[in-house]
Amino acid sequence: MIEFPDSYEFWLQLLLAGLLLFFGRKLFWLCLATLGFLLTFSLVSSLSIDLQPSLILLLAIGLGIVGAFLAVFLQNVAAGVAGFLFGLYATVSLLGLYGAELGNLVWVLGVAGGVIAGFLALRLFGVALIVLSSFVGSGLVMTLLDLNELPEAVVFLALAVLGIVVQFRGKNRKKRKKREK
Repeated sequence: MIEFPDSYEFWLQLLLAGLLLFFGRKLFWLCLATLGFLLTFSLVSSLSIDLQPSLILLLAIGLGIVGAFLAVFLQNVAAGVAGFLFGLYATVSLLGLYGAELGNLVWVLGVAGGVIAGFLALRLFGVALIVLSSFVGSGLVMTLLDLNELPEAVVFLALAVLGIVVQFRGKNRKKRKKREK
């Protein structure tokens, strides 16, 4: 049985994860703001820098706002940045999920994953946005839930595939309505 915490932070994060999972392409600015926030929070928290939690939160929110600004006003730049941030965050998260203890090499591999994902995001913007936001949303859900007996990788992939299917169906529905007019 899945346990759900009572805290408003949990439900807010779960809502954000769901929005990214199912509407990431439409809410690109939210996707990039979330990635900026998560990356900053993860990076600063993982480094051995002695900062007050409120300052870490402020830095993360600040970079999240920068991400949203980029998404709205500089879409092509934002696509590359979003792909890079996704690749970095996903690589570091997956290495951590599987217990890889690689020291600073984790960040080198994360940057490599970021460069690859950034390149793909620029080349395949619409498709990449759907896939990337679905994976980020799925990853956020996985960090929030304690699944006890369920295999995490299977649930992660199932959620990501569900998000991809829902977003592509929405995209195709919009194209069909345009053709009917």
